[in-house]
Amino acid sequence: MTAQQAEGDTLLGALRSAQHEAWSGRVSVAVDGRELGSVVFRAGRVAWAVCVEEPEDLGTFLWRLGRVTREELLLVRQRYAQHQGNKKLGTLLEEAGILPRPVLQRCLLLHTRRAVSRLLRYDGARVSSERTALQVDEEMTFPLSEVAPLAGEDDGARFEREGSSAARWSGWSEENGALLEFSAMAGYLASCVLSRDGEVIAAHAGRDVDPATLGMFVISVLELSDRTAAPAGLGTVGAACFECARGTLVAQWLDPSRSHVALLLVEAGANTGMARYRLASAAPSLSEWVRSRQRSTRADTRTARSPEVAGPMS
Repeated sequence: MTAQQAEGDTLLGALRSAQHEAWSGRVSVAVDGRELGSVVFRAGRVAWAVCVEEPEDLGTFLWRLGRVTREELLLVRQRYAQHQGNKKLGTLLEEAGILPRPVLQRCLLLHTRRAVSRLLRYDGARVSSERTALQVDEEMTFPLSEVAPLAGEDDGARFEREGSSAARWSGWSEENGALLEFSAMAGYLASCVLSRDGEVIAAHAGRDVDPATLGMFVISVLELSDRTAAPAGLGTVGAACFECARGTLVAQWLDPSRSHVALLLVEAGANTGMARYRLASAAPSLSEWVRSRQRSTRADTRTARSPEVAGPMS
């Protein structure tokens, strides 16, 4: 990777070079001398990205998703100012106990994706790179395949799937067999079960649907709905239905503790009532399936930690 990319090089090409060379530094994008943003790498993995068309910082993004309150955000920004920028906002949120690391990690990924996706829309942008040592939490970095759109020049919205977690759920297996019944629905597109912190437990989706992104959207909206529904005297929100340009997205918490949520995506024009009925009908069995997996995981963990039992002495 050179210190300066040739003007003919594309941003995606520069990002891939940084990944393949396990490169650390900053890849910047400019048009007509105006800097549009940059993507920061640590040892070939994306740490974060910024874009002038994505003016929301991580804190505002988290607030809009309903992950933090205004008061929490104000408190953390005050601490950020006290540290004079030497501590990342996400680190301060985690230290304050406001956001657990898995949730913070997934929200940071969404925020980074938005910035990179916008940067890749610019045709004829001048791309430059600068090697530099950066202090980055390596657990908060992501492979390029989870961040960068596909190389197709006419499709800046699809995500590169090679090696990504989304590719794991493109077919059927024992891991996602509990969702198989949904595939018989007319207009079926995707289904998913997630933990409350956004971890994908099982999913099935086409290559242009990302279960993790869908899940984070659903969880954020459900939690935000709870905060606004209670003052209105509506109590808690157990399920929701979203009519979108892509289709209808139905979501439902699977248990009273709201530790897991299931979602079902069908095409526009599909029978929305049937989608809601099928998800509600399947919720008890999906909840039991999740509990069974948890029991199995705990048993495996205990077995792995148990010392070998010595045989009788001869």
